[in-house]
Amino acid sequence: MAGGLAGTALLMQGTARADTAVATSTSITGTTQLLVDPGIPPVLKVDVSVGAQSGSQSPTGSVQVSTQTPDGTTVKCDASLSGGSNATSAGSCTLHGLPFGSYHLHAGYLGSSTFSTSSSASYAAAVGTAPSWTANSPSLSAQQRGYYNYTFAAKGVPAPTYSLQNAPIWLNVDQTNGHVFGWLPWTVRSFSYTVVASNAVGSIKATFTVSTGVPVQVVTWLSCPRSVNVGQGGSCTLNVKNTGSTAAHGVNADIALPRALKARWCSLGWGWSWGRGPSCNIHNNTANWHIGRLSPGQTKAFVVFFTVHNVFWNGTPRVTVTGAASWDVPNSDTRAVTYSYARITVHQRVWW
Repeated sequence: MAGGLAGTALLMQGTARADTAVATSTSITGTTQLLVDPGIPPVLKVDVSVGAQSGSQSPTGSVQVSTQTPDGTTVKCDASLSGGSNATSAGSCTLHGLPFGSYHLHAGYLGSSTFSTSSSASYAAAVGTAPSWTANSPSLSAQQRGYYNYTFAAKGVPAPTYSLQNAPIWLNVDQTNGHVFGWLPWTVRSFSYTVVASNAVGSIKATFTVSTGVPVQVVTWLSCPRSVNVGQGGSCTLNVKNTGSTAAHGVNADIALPRALKARWCSLGWGWSWGRGPSCNIHNNTANWHIGRLSPGQTKAFVVFFTVHNVFWNGTPRVTVTGAASWDVPNSDTRAVTYSYARITVHQRVWW
């Protein structure tokens, strides 16, 4: 008997001789999320298969499936194989304790006395559901000085949260319910923003560009002499124009003079019919006109006349004249104001 064993290696159960084992291929064929309880991450059921690369016998034994959690913990399960057709065996096991998120799974066939070991390629899987939009059709038009808002909604497990990217500073979002809101400044003609819905599994985003109509937009420009002498007179003219598409209402015009320039009287400039137009009042060195209605594209001019006072400066001072126009904001109880400025150099009287 001793002679009969000479040169023969004893094989342990579950191992294979390198020169006789049939080569195999292992793959992960799919995953299924099994709901445990709402709010708790599902259990991940993993399906595997092992195929013999020669012969007609199906591989036997088990396959170990593994992955790593975000904190580096390795989670494993073992799938027992059952014979199938075409020399392929299949099995499944469940991975417990995986937090919501995305994972890369690996499967390794442990081999047998007849079949060699093999490993699968990496398989992407998720615990939870990535967000998908259920409401993302906001208005793409808005009014200046108006209130812009829309509530976005996305489904996913866990529930998505919301954020904004590349948005103007005045636009906000409620991270929990997706409500986007903000008051538009008068100067905004258009704006863009991106809303993002995300959870531990993934994220989605959508970008929008919103155009704003310009129903009312009043602008001003002020003309004054570049320099004046003490004791002399001069005048400044304020032009007021409605560059919007609808009439401006409740329009007022003002020219405020500095202390060195004493307002004497005021009148209407060009753009007015003879004998018609608002009267002018001077109070605290400021001339004021109540225009009322200003049609789209209409321009009106106003003039204030002044004399130059000697205020006993040293050197040659420069003073600033301020022009302003204000008007009613549509659909609001507030008023808008626009300003323009002119600088004047005041020369002292020269005594000979």
